[in-house]
Amino acid sequence: RASRVRLTLRRSGNRSLLEVGDDGVGFDPEDTPPGHLGLRSMRERVEESGGEFCLLSTPGRGTEIRVAIPEGTEI
Repeated sequence: RASRVRLTLRRSGNRSLLEVGDDGVGFDPEDTPPGHLGLRSMRERVEESGGEFCLLSTPGRGTEIRVAIPEGTEI
């Protein structure tokens, strides 16, 4: 239910940085309903490739995901 989405992809040093944010309804990241594996799967793939995954979300305030992976890494 977002009306705006922001997507940024850039390189910083030897890392690729991806940021995705929205102004949607947000959610509590600690209270993921059973059967929802998307965010967990994204985190696992990023971390297995030596990258960093950060999820920021608050009910009523939107969501932001930040990913940093070593240059040349495929996920």
